[in-house]
Amino acid sequence: GRFMPADVAAPKRQSLLESIKGVSKSEKRRAEAITQAKLLLEQAASAEPAEAVLLLTEAVSLRPGDAVYFEARARALHANGDPRRALYDWSMAVQLEPACLSHRMRRAAVYQVVDDPVRAIDDFTEAIRLAVGADAAPSTLGGIHAARGAA
Repeated sequence: GRFMPADVAAPKRQSLLESIKGVSKSEKRRAEAITQAKLLLEQAASAEPAEAVLLLTEAVSLRPGDAVYFEARARALHANGDPRRALYDWSMAVQLEPACLSHRMRRAAVYQVVDDPVRAIDDFTEAIRLAVGADAAPSTLGGIHAARGAA
């Protein structure tokens, strides 16, 4: 094996599919879903918020167990003026990745927007616990404490 120029120029999707030859059909479908969801995520990054929500809804349907797609759609929903639906996606992201500090912080901020200070404080408190457990920088802890105090 030497690399041929045609091999280098092969599209990403084709090379991915060729690399999984010999695996089961369900594994191939999973790999295709991952590839498609990643492409949708890339497209959504440069789309208007309303279009991004549609693209990311498709990505979520392809990868319902992957927090990154819920996180991206939550951001798009919030940017599109729908913080209540964004809360659902932030909650899914927290459920899928409970130790993720940023999911808690962003969901807490949206709870503030929808005037639910009790839940915002709960999320900020959990974020502090996570940050202390992760040995976060003092500036991170200070920022979380300040946000919690404002809730």
